[in-house]
Amino acid sequence: CPQRRREIAIDLFDRKITEAVTTLPSESRGPELASRAEALLSEKERLIQEILTTDERIMQKIREESARVLSEINQSNQNRDKINKF
Repeated sequence: CPQRRREIAIDLFDRKITEAVTTLPSESRGPELASRAEALLSEKERLIQEILTTDERIMQKIREESARVLSEINQSNQNRDKINKF
C-alpha cells in the first residue's frame, strides 16, 4: 500500500534526523539547527511524494502490460481453438 510505504519512509528519515541531532552538543541545537531541520523535513516530503508518484506510474505500467499480455494469451487461445476445430 503506497500510504504504508510512505509512513515507513517518513519514519526512517525522521529516525535518522533524530539520531543525528542527539549526537550534537546541546549548544549546537539552536534556531539555525531548527531552521535547517525544517528545510530537511520539507525536502523529505517532496522526495517521498516524488517516489510515490514514480511508484504509482510504474504500477500503472505493470497493470497495463499485464492486461495486454492477458489479452494476447486469450487471443492466442481463441486462435488455437479455431485451428483445433479443423
